[in-house]
Amino acid sequence: MFKFLQEDLDALNVKIDEICGKIRAIGREIRECNERREAVSDNFVHENAPWQEEMWAKQLRSLKEIRDHAEVVSPDPRGLMADVGKVVVFRDVNSGERRKIKIGSFMILNGAKGVVSYNAPLGRLLYGSCAGEVREGEIGGKKKTFRIVSVK
Repeated sequence: MFKFLQEDLDALNVKIDEICGKIRAIGREIRECNERREAVSDNFVHENAPWQEEMWAKQLRSLKEIRDHAEVVSPDPRGLMADVGKVVVFRDVNSGERRKIKIGSFMILNGAKGVVSYNAPLGRLLYGSCAGEVREGEIGGKKKTFRIVSVK
């Protein structure tokens, strides 16, 4: 199961619709070229279209598979543990840097700032943590140690 906040699942559905539209447009281009009886070598769009169509079809299959196994979740307002939808404030024990992030869905398609997927290295490290806890792990090839300040 892939955990999604409703807004991220909605964004995934929009992305799937966009890709379907691209595949349909490629199909139209191929048909138009065939109707004009253009030689494949005379038309770059026609020559490139099968590759483009396959590339988009693979991405579409992958996204549909994720959607088919998606579970919509919402954060428990009473919960004290870092979970999807929760905001975690933490401090890097070595540098003292303090950061605040929201733990997001399996996929975050809207480019929101300050949100990290629970499946990303930082998200996996913080997921399930509680205030006061110290978490250690590797992020970007570097060992990190964080003290959880709060989970809201």
